[in-house]
Amino acid sequence: MTTTQPPDAARSAIERRSRALAYAIAAGIGLCAVLWSLPLRVIAGFLPPGAPPQALLDYVQHVTGQVYFLAQPWHWPLLEAQRLDAPYGISIALTDSIPLVAVLLKLLHPLVPWVQQGIGPFLGLAWLMQPVAAVFALRGTGERRLLPAVAIAVMASSMPSFLFRFLHAGLDGHFLLLAALGLYLRAMRPRHATAWLAVLCAVLVLSLFVHPYLMAMIAAIAAAVPASQILRGDFRAAAGGAALVALATALIGWAAWGFDYLAPGDPNGFGKYSMNLAAPVWPGLGWFAPRLGIGAIEGTGGQYEGYQYLGAGLLGLLLVLFVTRAGRGWVRSALRRHAGLAAAMAVLTLYALSNHAMAFHHTLWQVAFEPPGAHALRSSGRLFWPAAYLLLLAGVRGVCVTQPRLFPVVLGLAALLQLVDAIPLRARVTDTERAGEAAPTPEATRLRGVLAGYRTLWLRPRMECNVWDMTQPMAAILLAAPDDLATDSIYAARTPAGTACDSNLGAADRLPPGVLGLAYGERRDALAHVWQAYGARCGVLGEDVLCSADGQGLAGLPQPPAPSPLPSDVTVSGAQGERFGASLVHGWYQLEPWGAWAGSPFPQLRIVLPDALRDGPVAVTLGLQAPPGGVPRPVVVHAGAADGPVVARFSVAPDMATYRLVVPADLGRQGDLLALTLDDGATVRIPTDARHFGVGLGSIRIEPAP
Repeated sequence: MTTTQPPDAARSAIERRSRALAYAIAAGIGLCAVLWSLPLRVIAGFLPPGAPPQALLDYVQHVTGQVYFLAQPWHWPLLEAQRLDAPYGISIALTDSIPLVAVLLKLLHPLVPWVQQGIGPFLGLAWLMQPVAAVFALRGTGERRLLPAVAIAVMASSMPSFLFRFLHAGLDGHFLLLAALGLYLRAMRPRHATAWLAVLCAVLVLSLFVHPYLMAMIAAIAAAVPASQILRGDFRAAAGGAALVALATALIGWAAWGFDYLAPGDPNGFGKYSMNLAAPVWPGLGWFAPRLGIGAIEGTGGQYEGYQYLGAGLLGLLLVLFVTRAGRGWVRSALRRHAGLAAAMAVLTLYALSNHAMAFHHTLWQVAFEPPGAHALRSSGRLFWPAAYLLLLAGVRGVCVTQPRLFPVVLGLAALLQLVDAIPLRARVTDTERAGEAAPTPEATRLRGVLAGYRTLWLRPRMECNVWDMTQPMAAILLAAPDDLATDSIYAARTPAGTACDSNLGAADRLPPGVLGLAYGERRDALAHVWQAYGARCGVLGEDVLCSADGQGLAGLPQPPAPSPLPSDVTVSGAQGERFGASLVHGWYQLEPWGAWAGSPFPQLRIVLPDALRDGPVAVTLGLQAPPGGVPRPVVVHAGAADGPVVARFSVAPDMATYRLVVPADLGRQGDLLALTLDDGATVRIPTDARHFGVGLGSIRIEPAP
C-alpha cells in the first residue's frame, strides 16, 4: 500500500533538493572559474619556478612569509618568522601571509609535505567559495528559487572589484564578506538570532587572521545587527547582540596586540588610496569599454585602490529596480527593516571616499580630519566592497519581488552582461598568473644555486630604507626561502620598530663567512665596492651584484665596475643623482632631487677618493639640514664606523647649510675609501610620512686639507 507524503514533508524534501542543487551549481561555477583562470601549480601550493614579474610583488611577499613560517619549529610568538629580518624576526601578519592559512597548513604539513605554500590554495578557495557564499547570502533574504541563485552565483564570480584584487590573495577573500552579509540577514530573524550572530562574531575574529581590512568590513556588518535591532525597538535582543560584538572586538584587540598587527602604517596614505565617487559606475577595464582604463577616476595617484566598478549586469539590474515605483517602494521598505546595516554601509562608503573626496578629477571636499584607524586602514577605497555586495543582493532579490513575471529574463540578461563585461579582467588574471609560472631565467637558476651554499643573505640597500624598488630583492628572498636562509630585510605591509630603517641593521662593511651580500638598484656598484674594499669577492649576475668573503659560487661572474672617485674641489649635489648617491651606503632613504634623508641615527658615507687625496688629510664639506620639525640637531661625525674616532661636532640648522670637517690621513681609510659615520642621536617621525627621519644630506665636497 502506497502512502502519500504529507505536504509539509514534501515541501521540505523539495527545499532540501533545491538548496543542495543551488549550492552544487554555485560550486561548479566557482570551480570553472578557478580552473579557467588559475594555474594548477598555484592552487596546488607549489612555489613559482623562477623570479615572478613585478606585478606579482605582493604575491611574492605573502608566499615568502609563509615559506619561512613553515620551515621553522613551533614557537612563541606564534606568527613570528625568525629568519626574516634577522636577528629580530617579523610577524607574518605584517607580510600579509594569511596567518590563519599558515597555521592550518603548518598543522597539516606532515600529511601534505608537497604543499610549499598556502597562498595559492587560498586564492583557489576564495574563487571557489565566492559564488557559494553569494547563494548563502541570497537565501538569507528569503529568496530560495534556483534561477536567482544561479544568477547571483555568476554575477558574484564576475564582480570587477573581486577579479581586480587577485594579486593580493588575502584581500581576495570576498566570500567572507558575502558570508557575513548572509549571517547578518539570518541574525535579524527571531529564530536562532543569537546563534547566527555568534557565528558572525566568530567569522569576525577569524577574519583578522585573513586580512585586517576584511576584519574591519565584517566588524561593520556585525555591529549593524544590534544597531538594526535597536532601530526596530527590540532592545533586549540588541543588548545581547551588542555584548557579543563587544566580546569579539575585545578578542580582536588582544589578538592584534599579541600577534604584532599594530606596527605603524603609512600616515600619508589616507586620502590618497581612496575611492573616487564615480568609481562604481565607471566601466574602465570592462569588456564594453576596453579603452577607457581607470585614469578618469584616478584623482590622487592612489585611487586604483578604490577600483569599485559594479559591472554592466549589476548596474542594469539596479536600473530596472529603481525605475519602477514598486522597486523604489521595495528599497524604502528594505532600508527601514535594515536601517542599521544601511548606516554601516554609509559609514564604510564615507570612509572609502576619505577626507579627500573626488568625483572624477573634481574635489568634493578636502579636510584635515582623519577618522580612527586612518593610518592602519590607509587604503580606504577598499571599504566599499560590502556596500557593493549589498547592492548585488538588493538587485537580485528586489527584481525577484517586484518583477514576478519578468525576473527570469531580467536576471538572465544581467548575469550574461556581468559575465561578458568581466572577460578582460579574467584575461588579466590568467596572463599575470601564467607569467608567474614561467620557466626560470638562467640568472635565477644560477642565483638559486649560489644561495644554496650560504646561511644568510644580506640585501643592500635594505628594503626598509628603499621606499620604491622591491622587485629584485624580493625575488632573491623567494629563491632563498626553500633553503631557509636568514635575511636582514623584507618588504612588509607595516614595519616594526626593531627592523625599521632607523635600526642599525646592515651597518657592517665586512661580510662575515657564510653570508652572501646582494647589492641591487642604482647604487649597486658603489655598495659592492664597499664590501670589496673590506676584502670581499664579488660578481655581477643579471641586474644584481653578489659578494661574499670567500667568493663561493661566484666563479665565472664578471667583476662589477668600480665607481668613479668623487672629484676634488667640486661640490656634488643631490641634483647630480648617482654621482652624489654613490657615497651614501647604509642608513639613507632613496635619492630625491635635492639629496637624501637619513633613515638611521648612524647613516654612513663611504667616499671613493681620487688618487691625489688618498694619502693626506682631507677636508670634507657637507650640505646638511636637521630632520623635519624646525629644531637644530647636534651631529657627531666619526671616522670609520659609529664607534670610530670623533672628527667633528656640529649643530645642524633646520635649513640646508654647509659644515666643514677635516679627516686626518690616518683615520677612516680603507683602500680608496674615506669612511664617515654621522651620529645624530635618534630619528624623528612626522604625522604625514611613514619614514623615520634623520639629517638631510644635500651635497658633498672634498678637497685637500690646508
